[in-house]
Amino acid sequence: MTTSLFVETSNVAGYSPANHSDTVNRRLIHAGLGAQTLELLLGVAQASGSAHEHYHPGIDQLCYVLDGEALVSIAGQRAVLMRGQACYFPRGRSHSVQAHGGGVSMLVAYTPPYFERKDVGIPGPDPLSEPDRPGGIAPWPRPLFSKAPPPQAAGSLAARSGSFRALVDAESMHADALTLHELTLPASTEASFEAVESERALYLLAGTLSMALAGQDARMRPGMVCYVPPGVAFRLGSDTTPAHALVYEANPAP
Repeated sequence: MTTSLFVETSNVAGYSPANHSDTVNRRLIHAGLGAQTLELLLGVAQASGSAHEHYHPGIDQLCYVLDGEALVSIAGQRAVLMRGQACYFPRGRSHSVQAHGGGVSMLVAYTPPYFERKDVGIPGPDPLSEPDRPGGIAPWPRPLFSKAPPPQAAGSLAARSGSFRALVDAESMHADALTLHELTLPASTEASFEAVESERALYLLAGTLSMALAGQDARMRPGMVCYVPPGVAFRLGSDTTPAHALVYEANPAP
């Protein structure tokens, strides 16, 4: 029996992640789908929820806020992220997340996968951020926060043609291994994506998409995610309303 590459978020069981409080995660993209370099989670924190300061040696991570607000600290940079905004956690750099003004839900991606391994989920500040280090915290050379407009604003701007815009990439943040783009398709539009040698995932934020890849077809609704294996092309088509999606790509650095 062929494993479906399409995942309904509501069908995924939750768990309590390490180094977090009052938070439930759901693992959407994982090895069970065939993924080897990409892991994608949905994390929901209560108003008191937080990810306490910790770091992941050898793992790149990025977050996208689906709803609510989050106070995020990464490698000495700090910002409040709202719905539709993203941030990048460089591998090995300490970070923390606190629900801000209420609960918050976020998509969290890793490459290579984290899978709650204790050897790469280490509490406290990373070695570059030790208080007694000369010069204090070693800063990241680029901003780590993407201040994109919320999804509905981005969709309204693409009335005549589709758009594919970087939220987290190598140029903006030195994120070489893990990138995030937002895709907007106007109503009744089709788009094709060529095969690449990296793993990808598509998460639908709004609208409806018909999607075909690797001999599988599905009608995607908001909250659904699809895993795209390496070397696989895919096609998308929107219906009578615009569609807005996120496209993740994992290509770990050697």
